[in-house]
Amino acid sequence: LGILAHGYDPALASPEMALPTILVAGLPPAIGMLTLSAILSAEMSSADAALFMLSTSLSKDLYHRFLHPSATDQQTLRVARIAAVTGGAAATGLALLLPSVIGSLTVFYATLTVALTIPVIAGLFSRRPGVPEALCAIGAGTTGLIAAAMLSESVPGSLLNPVTLGLVLSSVGFGTVYLARRAMARL
Repeated sequence: LGILAHGYDPALASPEMALPTILVAGLPPAIGMLTLSAILSAEMSSADAALFMLSTSLSKDLYHRFLHPSATDQQTLRVARIAAVTGGAAATGLALLLPSVIGSLTVFYATLTVALTIPVIAGLFSRRPGVPEALCAIGAGTTGLIAAAMLSESVPGSLLNPVTLGLVLSSVGFGTVYLARRAMARL
């Protein structure tokens, strides 16, 4: 895409301007507008799905299941709405802070990788671990990811890979809780 955009504008300053350059310079206006509308529609659909997933997971899976099992539908709906507004505000804040789309995708996929890899693999291959192990793995891995990312930004030339450290801490947290629960069960 970048090479094609450079054909239309050799002085293309940013790789993120490749698609808009092609839509403006390489297509007839009606086709360019239709394509841009389709892209915008897909982006809005993805954002809607992410907010729906966030609000449903927080309200039903966390709040209603663990924090307040006797919550009414109205209370659960209120938590879902608060989660959706908070998630939208956080996404807007991140969009303003992160310099590029690639940067935001890197943050998103690094967080998903660290938070879900160990619990999903353990859940696929064993029936013994449970929710406490998964929650500890998610918490430890995400905390390690954030700490390593902050440390690697403040220490130039750092060899510390935030995702690797997050995965290691996620594994350690998962294993520690698993072994502790097995030891407690034997008593």
